[in-house]
Amino acid sequence: MSGVPAPFVRVLRGEPSAEELAAALVVLGLLVGEVARRAADEREAYAGRRGQRTDWQQRCPGPRGPGVWRDSGWRESGWR
Repeated sequence: MSGVPAPFVRVLRGEPSAEELAAALVVLGLLVGEVARRAADEREAYAGRRGQRTDWQQRCPGPRGPGVWRDSGWRESGWR
C-alpha cells in the first residue's frame, strides 16, 4: 500500500467550509465519547453485580430440605 491512512471522515456531497467541517467533527467526537462512556458504565455496573443473586432469586428462593434437588427434576419429567 501507499502508507497513507484512510480518511476518518469523507464528505459525500457539497463543499463544507473549514469551520463547518470542524463543527461536525466536534459533534461526532462528542457522540463517540458519550457512547464509549455509557458502554464503560454498563461494564462497571455488570461487574459490580457479578456473583450476586438476581432480584427474582431473592424473592423466590424455592423449597428447601433434603431431596429437593432430586425431586425438582423428577416431578417435571413424570417419574413419580
